[in-house]
Amino acid sequence: MENAAHTHLTEADTLEAALQNRTEDHRHGLATNSPLRQLTPNQVDVLHMVAQGLTNAGIARRRGVSESAVEGSLAHIFRILKLKRDGEISPRVQAVRFYIAAAGIPDAP
Repeated sequence: MENAAHTHLTEADTLEAALQNRTEDHRHGLATNSPLRQLTPNQVDVLHMVAQGLTNAGIARRRGVSESAVEGSLAHIFRILKLKRDGEISPRVQAVRFYIAAAGIPDAP
């Protein structure tokens, strides 16, 4: 039984490491002074998917979370990047423009 628990923990650790490595790729190559560096790897991953054109529902499906979790992540990203609704350009579009300027245009999903 102890061995099974250890195996489960090891598999969970491996999955977490794989997810971390997957999201770290989106931060690679960013300038050290880029505000995107203030985001966690998971937040950059969400922003990357937004830049690919995915909806909140699409992001939620890919990440295995609820749409409200994605909305919360995006709201936090907008706060970190100091993006506000100015009546003309939505924070989502501002964030994508910011991401593309810093990281380039992502491949289609």
